[in-house]
Amino acid sequence: MKSLMIVVCAAVLLAFSAMTASAEVLFSVSVDVPVAYDFSSEELNEADPAGYKVLVSLPFFLGIGYEDYQVALKGGTVTPVDATFDLTLYDLFFTIPVIDVMVGVGAGKGLLDTDPATNAFEEASMRQFFLAYGIEFGGFFDIHLAYHSIDGEANPTGGGTVVDLGSTMWTLGLKVGF
Repeated sequence: MKSLMIVVCAAVLLAFSAMTASAEVLFSVSVDVPVAYDFSSEELNEADPAGYKVLVSLPFFLGIGYEDYQVALKGGTVTPVDATFDLTLYDLFFTIPVIDVMVGVGAGKGLLDTDPATNAFEEASMRQFFLAYGIEFGGFFDIHLAYHSIDGEANPTGGGTVVDLGSTMWTLGLKVGF
């Protein structure tokens, strides 16, 4: 009797896991928006971030993504006037559907834009690692929170000090599975 109960419980758990993963097996689309952005350098004073992230999960739990953000900067030691930081990233990620976790990396470009006519910084190569955790509902939807660790440096065009663009960002998103 005890072994029959164990087999039944295992079958129910396996069936539930398969149902949870079924929304992810073929295709899913995720859209995120930034909710917080924080530079690690004390030289940059950030304001509210804007932008989006779109991720497309393909069969076998692999996926690709595109991210585009603009962070308004308040005047500080590096940017004496208001400026923007534009960030574009291309992602590759892996989904673990049973526990609804995404792990990914990205690479792209960032531009510390201090003045549209004569910008003082070159375009920077940026890299990131991100981790997202979601709560699934309805079998084909989830709401998730993602943590991004971003790294890069802005080189000045006419000499000067290199600015660390290392930062962390939190995004909130919705995923739909098909």
